[in-house]
Amino acid sequence: MDQSAQPASTPETPVGLTSAEAQHRLEQYGANEIPEPRAHPILALLKKFWGPIPWMLEATIVIQILLDKRGEATIVGALLAFNVAINFVEEGRSNKALAVLRSRLTT
Repeated sequence: MDQSAQPASTPETPVGLTSAEAQHRLEQYGANEIPEPRAHPILALLKKFWGPIPWMLEATIVIQILLDKRGEATIVGALLAFNVAINFVEEGRSNKALAVLRSRLTT
């Protein structure tokens, strides 16, 4: 891009918005930020059952039930539930830590 085509910035020719115009736009349109998408906790929990590893365990449960091995299906189901619970709790803790770090950046 040819820089000679751009006007030179001098103290007499300010570049950008004035403070008054910036304040007016802030009041009119709000802050220039993207809101953080937050999923409902129940939806976040149910999403933990969606993925390759949970599918494999769910398929194992179905196969064990079809083979009439209910005890083994129960154990695999308990392992699946335990994995989902641990994952959900740890993700919640990490999200809280991330929120604290973000709040420290803005202050």
